[in-house]
Amino acid sequence: MAGGRDYGPTLLRELIVYVAEKSLGDPYFGMTKLNKILFLSDFEAYRQRGASITGAQYQHLPWGPAPQQMLPALRELRESKRVFVQGEGTFAGTQERVVPTGGADIDAFKPNDIAIVADVLDRVKDLSNQEASDFSHETIAWRITGSKQEIPYGSAVLDSEGPTDEDLWWLKTVCG
Repeated sequence: MAGGRDYGPTLLRELIVYVAEKSLGDPYFGMTKLNKILFLSDFEAYRQRGASITGAQYQHLPWGPAPQQMLPALRELRESKRVFVQGEGTFAGTQERVVPTGGADIDAFKPNDIAIVADVLDRVKDLSNQEASDFSHETIAWRITGSKQEIPYGSAVLDSEGPTDEDLWWLKTVCG
């Protein structure tokens, strides 16, 4: 239990299903955009209240931040037939789209969790996968980490102008 909340793979899986459900009409929605929505939602929740929605750990990957637990969560969702992954041809290649077969269990979330996710969905709704990836690369969280490094949640509270030396010290010593 972290911060009085029972974190675990269930919250990540339910958020994947919820985001996929809400993105059914988004022609740009694919795995890259899904990862960015999860990241932005968790880090915005942390910025607002000091706790993420899912408790997932994020890592710095070439296309932007992604939950370290994404592949196991997606595998479990596919095996339980709660989602399927559909390849769609686009002008840039094949886009993998997560498609839910039913609704998410939103009772697993706090009321303001869904409001935060709705705000993130609204902010990225018109962005392509590439634009969502580029947007995530502008975050402090992305800029202070290197390839395959874990992205500390504490970076969500840093000033958008860039971290100071004091900020970096705080992240390394307090946030790990």
